[in-house]
Amino acid sequence: SAYDRDVFNDRIEAVEKHVAMVFHRFLDRRGVIFRINGNPVKPWDPFLTSHPATQHPEPDILAMKGETVVVDAYILPHHSKLNLQEYADAGGPHGWVAHQGFYIYRNSRLLVPGDWLGLGVKKEEHYKLARIRIDLPNTLDAHWGIDIKKSTARAPVELKEPLARIGKATREKAVNIYRHRGSVVGRAHAEENSFVWQQKVSHGKIFYRINRQHPLIRRILSD
Repeated sequence: SAYDRDVFNDRIEAVEKHVAMVFHRFLDRRGVIFRINGNPVKPWDPFLTSHPATQHPEPDILAMKGETVVVDAYILPHHSKLNLQEYADAGGPHGWVAHQGFYIYRNSRLLVPGDWLGLGVKKEEHYKLARIRIDLPNTLDAHWGIDIKKSTARAPVELKEPLARIGKATREKAVNIYRHRGSVVGRAHAEENSFVWQQKVSHGKIFYRINRQHPLIRRILSD
């Protein structure tokens, strides 16, 4: 039936997004191809590494039990610097708010796709541009309380302080971009007292769409 086909297609799409997320670093390598129904899976880059507006400070190198843990922060661009397709893709399988925080990898495989690691921080709309990559050696992942099913983890006691510091600094930069760029858009069109982008909430998720009543948009649509 049409309903069964729709359910099947939805599940195939969900599997494809999951594979694109979990194995994106493998799929970025030359010669590595995953196929679903004969179609190659395109990698999902949670850090928008190729976008010119992405901010990427120097990574932090932390020591733990004689091993090295690399912590690499990214601050994603404000939505006004992304086209509609880029913004939709960057949201990932679970949306912008869900995918903020630390990303934990072991051998390039993504284990946790965004979590604040039990450091006393809740996922908030204004933190959504903050994404931080952590690469773990095989010997350490057991110390992080990783729950693959729930996609969560907890920071080891010996790394709580530096991870909290890195997380705070990244969130502060993310909030500045989130708020500052929004205010710039507002000032640029202050005479109309309206924004080009409108924030909407649906089923608990926040998304943006173009304000078709904005004078500039109306002018473009009428051409």
